[in-house]
Amino acid sequence: MGNRTDAAFSDAEIRALSDIAGTMIPADAALKVPGADDPAIMADIVKSIGRDLADVRAAVAAIGVKSGGQFAAMDIDSREKLLTEDVASGGAASTLAR
Repeated sequence: MGNRTDAAFSDAEIRALSDIAGTMIPADAALKVPGADDPAIMADIVKSIGRDLADVRAAVAAIGVKSGGQFAAMDIDSREKLLTEDVASGGAASTLAR
């Protein structure tokens, strides 16, 4: 695919992916490291998706469905539970955890 895979994602998909990534890899203030939802990190993730674009898009959509379209509004414990259970069952989130 070229280097412009970010053009293939809508703003809503990027926000959703950022919410998911930030839940999976949160910032750690004690260690002074950003989470995966840091804008620079997220830009690199989106730029680097390449051949996994369709799988990542499907995973983001599936997580949105599982959360009733409310993933961003869920509390952190509920987000983590949804993602952990989904990864453990081989669901869509497992695409993002590899």
